[in-house]
Amino acid sequence: MLVLYHYGGVWFDMNTLFVRDLSPLLEHEWMAQGDCFTSMFGNPFTGGLFHFHVKSPYVCELLTGATDVFIQNEPDDSKEVFGSALYYRIYRRLLHHKIHPWSILPWCYTSPQCRKSNSLPSLFAHVPVDRKKVEAIFAYHSKEQWTLSPGSLFQYIDNAHKNHTLDT
Repeated sequence: MLVLYHYGGVWFDMNTLFVRDLSPLLEHEWMAQGDCFTSMFGNPFTGGLFHFHVKSPYVCELLTGATDVFIQNEPDDSKEVFGSALYYRIYRRLLHHKIHPWSILPWCYTSPQCRKSNSLPSLFAHVPVDRKKVEAIFAYHSKEQWTLSPGSLFQYIDNAHKNHTLDT
């Protein structure tokens, strides 16, 4: 989090595959909504993907909030220092003080596994790939175990990345 504060950039879980260039999203600071099952009436954050600018006041607030947990009581396994509870607490604090919080990137940009109408298959399934659906997302945040062999969608994204890298 300190590195993100000093340099800005994109934070992502290691189980995230990038499908296309994030440049259109980098003008704003945001956190991705966890999935379609989280709502704006509860905690929408999982912390799987977010973007903040250099010296962002939002990241400063997040660091302060994490520090508060350490100062108030020694954290143990049952308390989250960083993670969705912290992100949601700081987000609500900003709203409470009438400060415009960071944006929330809709789940369908990064977690396309909720609704049948726009859902993509598992990265490990061996099924046909709908290229239009793949091209509509920015990243694929998988919540599955990575011990399985790559399926059709994983291979499609991997090959697209390799082809793009070779072309540039």
